[in-house]
Amino acid sequence: STAVREYVNPGYGYHLYYPAPWTIGTVDQASQDVLFSTITGEYVEVRAFVKPSNQTFADWFSAHAPNERYDD
Repeated sequence: STAVREYVNPGYGYHLYYPAPWTIGTVDQASQDVLFSTITGEYVEVRAFVKPSNQTFADWFSAHAPNERYDD
């Protein structure tokens, strides 16, 4: 389809699809924080966080989302 494009993050290797008319902007040189935006101001922000291999996901989640419950 020409309605969507694929984005491949150069630093973290994830892939995602976004609407073709939207623009991409990286906030930092490592592409950890990427913005997909429209000309009318709406946007989606995608942020990558590193999880150390010796840390459980639950512990990592608690550190990065202190006001959220892992069970939810």
